[in-house]
Amino acid sequence: MTLTVITDGLFSLLEKNNYNPTTIKFYKREWSKISRFILSEYGDEEFDMERGMASSSDSTYSSL
Repeated sequence: MTLTVITDGLFSLLEKNNYNPTTIKFYKREWSKISRFILSEYGDEEFDMERGMASSSDSTYSSL
């Protein structure tokens, strides 16, 4: 699953729940930042649960 598919789904949920257009724009900017980071860090926008979990657990323990 790509990050674009995920963020499109989140955008749809925000619209269905009548979020303010300004709030939606804010989230879109944040999602764009995340997408650029993932692309620069991993070279693709493919979401992989194992890769995400390994990355988050590594950073959690390294900060202790």
